[in-house]
Amino acid sequence: MTQSPNASQTQRQTALVVGAHGVIGSQLIAHLLSLPQWEVIGLSRRGGEHRKEQRLRHVSVDLLDAGDAKRQLAPLEQVTHVFYAAYQHRPSWSELVAPNLAMLQNTVQTVEAYAPGLRHISLMQGYKVYGGQAGRNDRCQPAGQRHRVGGHHRGGGQPGLQHW
Repeated sequence: MTQSPNASQTQRQTALVVGAHGVIGSQLIAHLLSLPQWEVIGLSRRGGEHRKEQRLRHVSVDLLDAGDAKRQLAPLEQVTHVFYAAYQHRPSWSELVAPNLAMLQNTVQTVEAYAPGLRHISLMQGYKVYGGQAGRNDRCQPAGQRHRVGGHHRGGGQPGLQHW
């Protein structure tokens, strides 16, 4: 039997949203739940409320602990997509690298090993892309649609930044 092109688009998919309680993660979960083909697993340190009727469950895990990450993530064999939006703040830029890299590695290595249907990993980013960790800069802000003219950015400088 041959599947129609639309059949693959409505095929059930399971998203693992890492950093489920953050700004990006919570909005992504809301969006995915609006699409009928998605089951969603929210991942965070503090867990959350399961909403079976809304195709959502939460898993509490300490991603800095490789053993806990393996114990909690290994059973998630149904994951097809990882949306990684976790972040732990530290007082200095140099201190951010080790814990955030460890969390990412513990997640990806475990999910890759135990989820045979894994098809995609997205690294979601927030203000750090725009240099927010370097302090406030009133001359630059993320470019949005109001800054675009005919598909091009107004002003000079880096794409993605609007200089005033």
